[in-house]
Amino acid sequence: DWTTLDDMAGKTIGVTDGYFYGNEFQEALDAGKLTVEVASDDAANLRKLVGGRFDVMLGDKNVTIFSLIQDHPGSADLFTFNPAIVTADPLHLLFGKAMAGNEELVALFDKGMQVIQSNGTLDQILKDAEEGKY
Repeated sequence: DWTTLDDMAGKTIGVTDGYFYGNEFQEALDAGKLTVEVASDDAANLRKLVGGRFDVMLGDKNVTIFSLIQDHPGSADLFTFNPAIVTADPLHLLFGKAMAGNEELVALFDKGMQVIQSNGTLDQILKDAEEGKY
């Protein structure tokens, strides 16, 4: 259990290559306050966590739950999530401008998001994800 990054001193933290965990995390890492083990992707981090290679893994809760369900059915009960946030950044959906039909896909996506936001479906999806149902 941890509240601040200082609480993770002395622990080995699983991180994913190419991910940015925020300025505060990077500063603590650069200062030698944190010890990390780098994996190529979240699935590799999960395997290392199960194998005892490190103490804690940093990852987006929903992405991690999805990886668990997809790659390790029935294993979600083996893990717990700390509600403390290392960094919070918005996610974006990207469409290549050069791909024919992407403008229509953006419009369809936006319309669909409006529907599920207005009818409560999005809130239910997020709630279910928080509870580990996905």
